[in-house]
Amino acid sequence: MKFKLFSILLILAIFFGVIISSDHKQKPNFYKVDIQERAQIEKIYALMNEQKYDLALPLIEISLPKLLAKQSNDGSMIAWLYDMKAHVMASRYHFHYAIEAITKANQHKSDLRYRKLREEWLEEIDAMQGERQLRTSYISGRNAGLSQSLTNDIHIAYIYIDDNRSSKWSGKQRIKNQVSVDKVLDWYKQQASHYAIDELDFKVRYFVVNSPKGVGKEWLRDPAAFRQILNNLFKRLSFRGIGEFIEDIKGENKNSQVAIVFHSNYDGRSFAMSCPAGSRLYQCQYEYVMLTENINNTRLGWALPQVQAHEVLHLFGAKDLYNIAESKDYAVTDIMNYYSRDIKYATIDPISAWAIGWHKQPSTPFNIEK
Repeated sequence: MKFKLFSILLILAIFFGVIISSDHKQKPNFYKVDIQERAQIEKIYALMNEQKYDLALPLIEISLPKLLAKQSNDGSMIAWLYDMKAHVMASRYHFHYAIEAITKANQHKSDLRYRKLREEWLEEIDAMQGERQLRTSYISGRNAGLSQSLTNDIHIAYIYIDDNRSSKWSGKQRIKNQVSVDKVLDWYKQQASHYAIDELDFKVRYFVVNSPKGVGKEWLRDPAAFRQILNNLFKRLSFRGIGEFIEDIKGENKNSQVAIVFHSNYDGRSFAMSCPAGSRLYQCQYEYVMLTENINNTRLGWALPQVQAHEVLHLFGAKDLYNIAESKDYAVTDIMNYYSRDIKYATIDPISAWAIGWHKQPSTPFNIEK
């Protein structure tokens, strides 16, 4: 997933904070709506000014159809509600939905500010398309390797790489990271519930492995690093090889799925080595995630759960959407395509749900290669 997008989103967080805090000061004329709607509008206004956007949005969604159904209502109040919805969506980095809402606001009340916001948000979306043209199709990774589907029992071997120099892990840092992992697993379960998948059971075992000093991106991307790190772990725990290690991770349920995750406390670009569709363990033994995320990165730490969730989903079959030309305006909150401001706002849309074994294959604007 794109490390360079973090700097873009950091700028956006500041940029939208300025816009949102100023626009909410514009008090609507409450007397332009019926008295039975007035209290709801006043509550929305108060919540938006308090920046309680998650509480305001459901009330906006309730109020809009009511006002739209009453032809006598002044268009400016409907426009204001769409304006508020747009800013909630922008605060989540859901810019496509923000544009949709601000466009509707302008339809009900022509306003230069609405049109300027639309253009600015379109420009911000365009700024995120650095690798959009790399692919024209989606290459399926379903039912492959160790982690064939994100269903039933999932066992994760989470391995901290510690070289005592550029990638050091303190006990406090590991605890902080485990809070992030727990957040990811809760989010997986929440997303699974949308597809009637209710039997997800995660078990995570954490390990610390010493590595050569001076961890760098070249070494981490070398397949030899995978073998060297695991061999150090096997030697310490008396495993004879990867097969015995995997069986131990599975525990009593030999049909459970296994994901191997390495984490270097070092700033770089995280990646996943996943198996091609349909391959079995004997054909593809080197399937793992390599996280290179500094747990102490205070500017970008908000994105860590999304990076973890994104990369681990690769192991279960999900593929990147951010580099497919025709997916710019497709699955726009899917975690394989765009970042959200917080993982709770990200989604697993039908295309990724299909890839990880949750859903039937959806229609897509691009070809799917199986």
